[in-house]
Amino acid sequence: TKYFWMGKVMKKFRIVLADDDTEWTQLFELAVSKKDRYELVGIAEDGDSAFQIIKKERPDIVISDILMPKTDGCYLVNSIRQMQNYRPIIYILSGIATDPIVRILQNLEIDYYSLKPVGVNTILSKLDLLIAMRGLMPDQSSQKITIQYTNKLEQRVEDVLMDIGMAPGSKFHSYMRDALIACTIDGSNVNLVTKVLYPDIAKKYGVSTPSVERGLRYGIQTVRKTNTPLYQEIFSAMLSKRNISNTVFIATLANYIRKLD
Repeated sequence: TKYFWMGKVMKKFRIVLADDDTEWTQLFELAVSKKDRYELVGIAEDGDSAFQIIKKERPDIVISDILMPKTDGCYLVNSIRQMQNYRPIIYILSGIATDPIVRILQNLEIDYYSLKPVGVNTILSKLDLLIAMRGLMPDQSSQKITIQYTNKLEQRVEDVLMDIGMAPGSKFHSYMRDALIACTIDGSNVNLVTKVLYPDIAKKYGVSTPSVERGLRYGIQTVRKTNTPLYQEIFSAMLSKRNISNTVFIATLANYIRKLD
């Protein structure tokens, strides 16, 4: 199936959805039907059934829950990764984020992970970004969209960090910037700070996960000592507290940045 984009006929991005929540899958199907860019080509209630559809359809995108009857989402992703010459965008949904599951998904290199509940339109917006980052949009528009989006957000984060007293040039500034970008893009990432964000940031900078945690904590202490007017405004309800956890600090700041649009 195709759609028109800037006067050209373009191929739709095909999706297979694996989730045993029929009410939610119906909502997703309805939302996708209203989008020109996407086409839902299969729905399954367990990993094995989904894999059979995927082998036949070879969709561009696979969206899967983790906990399903018979075979789960980890089984499904592992099966997909063993297919030859096939690398779809994989978006995982889950109501839980236990350490073993998170480690498995990291090793399988999924593209995105959201904790339930998450809105259908939020998922579709994230898919737009993932497609852009893969360079799959026509006429290099993907590169332009990705650069504009990330540059704008990164600059906004940098400005806020500067105004609360966390100047660039330090490792903890880089760690905080990356954590804030991830949590501003998707607020549910706050629930994955210690299990996903810390390890991802550590891998990026070639340090240990505890080093990231300690660096962020030191950066927060520095900001609190500096005590700028913007810090007082954002954290007014916490000024009397002796400590602010890394997760609470990141969540509060990401929420403020998100509202700047």
